[in-house]
Amino acid sequence: MKSKVLLMIGIIFFVSAGCATTNEPIHVVDVRAYLTPQDISGQGYGSTDIVAFFEDESVRIEVRQISAGDKALTNDILNRLYSKKLIILRMKITNKGDHQIIYNPGGTGLILGKLDYKKPMDYSDFYLLEEARKGHDDNASRIKTQQDLSKLRGLYYDLSTRVAEKESVDKLLLFSPPMEQSDYALLMIKEFYIGTKTINLTFAFDAVLQ
Repeated sequence: MKSKVLLMIGIIFFVSAGCATTNEPIHVVDVRAYLTPQDISGQGYGSTDIVAFFEDESVRIEVRQISAGDKALTNDILNRLYSKKLIILRMKITNKGDHQIIYNPGGTGLILGKLDYKKPMDYSDFYLLEEARKGHDDNASRIKTQQDLSKLRGLYYDLSTRVAEKESVDKLLLFSPPMEQSDYALLMIKEFYIGTKTINLTFAFDAVLQ
């Protein structure tokens, strides 16, 4: 356990020191990642069987993985992305205090293994996946892709999200599939704004790739 903690600390240092922020190629190993929150408590962190959370007097943040049968996958575009073995996380932010919260997904990364560092996917990533699925690129195809992707509007974190006092926001973070075998995952959030102060967060998961 100690070696695992040290490994995590080393990875956090590696990422904070600066690493590539572009998404890696979609397919390297043809497996799906199943994430389970690690049993960690203290300093505001906690977990249930499927939810990792952080909570203090100002905010509660809950993270869980979307799995087969989840009602979110009734959206046909999300279901298609899920079938490509993307890692889809649902994150709920509840503002408990009297300050505005600002969350920017640009400061978020998912680590799976020593070298697999992912940024959240965005519209351009989804567009390329849909165009690649269709296998052709013409004006009619582009219009249809744009129409299809409009079904994702408001479902995932894109650009900065503001959470007003006593309000909640519940959206998705989507990441490309695993690039290498790993038995853990770290969701890292940098510069999460609560009023004028910022906090950095790390949610730890056990990972099974199959």
